[in-house]
Amino acid sequence: MSIRPIRFSSVTRSGVSLLPDRKGHWPVCDQVAFRMDWSNFTAQCSWKNRVIMDMLAAGYRRNEVARRLSITPPAITQRMNALHHRWQSYQG
Repeated sequence: MSIRPIRFSSVTRSGVSLLPDRKGHWPVCDQVAFRMDWSNFTAQCSWKNRVIMDMLAAGYRRNEVARRLSITPPAITQRMNALHHRWQSYQG
């Protein structure tokens, strides 16, 4: 049996593929809710914080991100810690 992705193009301009979690931990409705919350959360973040999150999520190392943005690696850690706390507050 093949699993076909669900296209949910209203979350982002480019569209996002949503797949049911094989282990059943993340139903599609939960994935949609997360992606909507995440989109709203990141829209409230500064441009630099969004770039940092995107680069780290893409697999760049902290030192690479710091070098490309002309900031120090500890500054990346501080920003990510602050964003982590903001995300927790956002989630309630």
